[in-house]
Amino acid sequence: MDLQIVRALEQTSLIKVSFYGIIAHMRLEPTTVHSLLLVMLRPVARLCLRAGFGIQDFMEAAKTAFVYAAQEQFAREGSKVNISRISVATGLHRRDVDRVMSQGATPIEPDNAVSKVLTAWENQRAWLTSSGSPRVLEIDGSSQSFYSLVRGVTSDVHPSSILAQVERMGLVRRTPHGLKLIAPAHEVTQDTGRGYGILARDVDDLTLAVEQNLFERPTIPNLHARTEFDNIFEESLPSLQEWLLNEGASFHQRARVTLSEHDGDIRPQQGKEAGCKVIVSCFARVERPRHTRK
Repeated sequence: MDLQIVRALEQTSLIKVSFYGIIAHMRLEPTTVHSLLLVMLRPVARLCLRAGFGIQDFMEAAKTAFVYAAQEQFAREGSKVNISRISVATGLHRRDVDRVMSQGATPIEPDNAVSKVLTAWENQRAWLTSSGSPRVLEIDGSSQSFYSLVRGVTSDVHPSSILAQVERMGLVRRTPHGLKLIAPAHEVTQDTGRGYGILARDVDDLTLAVEQNLFERPTIPNLHARTEFDNIFEESLPSLQEWLLNEGASFHQRARVTLSEHDGDIRPQQGKEAGCKVIVSCFARVERPRHTRK
């Protein structure tokens, strides 16, 4: 199995959500939890089978995910984190917990910071040309440099780390005049590890959104909608796929513009508390009849 896929499974929330997020709600009957897990784990099992990831490898990844999830849960509650507490909460043997914890913390890719930086580059007037396109920026030095852009958005990650990440992802290109933005932050078709990482985060956030709707009953519920047609003409698929891509890109662009107007990093305003998070994600999948698949 591709090492990037293994790392995405072990070091993000794809497995963690399935095992821990649902079980955390003790209002569910054990039989209901069991049924939910069977439904949620089937896509993970299919992914593992497609990639040659066996049950023993899966169980090892699941142990790691359980430990990470317990650490995060205790940290959110302000509780003490130690081997004994994690062992009791997860049902794992102390030696397994100790082994996982000794491997160190989960690496954090600066994807969120990258997204914020590129959103500012695409939407803030200071970083746009008169025609509304992202400026070509010097890398460092002036007030209109890429490093200045990064420093204006986040102080958590050094500008050089963001630069290395966007170059690795193929989102920018160095030109004789400076750094040029050439692709949006959500382009992941050439990056297996990042693609599966975003999948894991989508699973996590979708699960939490559904749980909030079901158990917290907010006055304004989280958006959760699904549209499915199962007898579409095959000759219509290319035009429909293109329409979905264009509509999805247009919606996300409008969402980024609107959300950026209310973000404390991109548009700081004194006297207003920030720190709230809004996640917007969408996907569309096309499935052809089995006899016509290529």
